[in-house]
Amino acid sequence: MSKKLENAKGLYLDGIRDGKIHEAINKYTGDRYTQHSTGVKDGQ
Repeated sequence: MSKKLENAKGLYLDGIRDGKIHEAINKYTGDRYTQHSTGVKDGQ
């Protein structure tokens, strides 16, 4: 399984299913989030 797919699955299972959203974000995302929606600023 690719790393991107593993991260997406982990975010869903840990964050949404298990309700551990803060832990999942810290574990499966990087230091910076690049927003892909037009007109919306990037987050950090």
